[in-house]
Amino acid sequence: MVDDLVTHHQLKGLTYHQLLDSLGEPSNYGESDGTLRYLIMEDFESDIDPVHGKTLDLTLGLDSVVTAYKVTKW
Repeated sequence: MVDDLVTHHQLKGLTYHQLLDSLGEPSNYGESDGTLRYLIMEDFESDIDPVHGKTLDLTLGLDSVVTAYKVTKW
């Protein structure tokens, strides 16, 4: 689903409010580092600590418009 989003939809140039309308609240809501992070997937093993994950990270410019994005695996 995220592959379709970044391939077929223009993310750069969207405003903060357009992102909220399309994707909802980001996972890191309230942090003010200029990056919005959406959790895509998180894997757990036998305890409560996640061992793998994937996020969609969107960088906002000073005018609250998306200037860059990347999918990060950890």
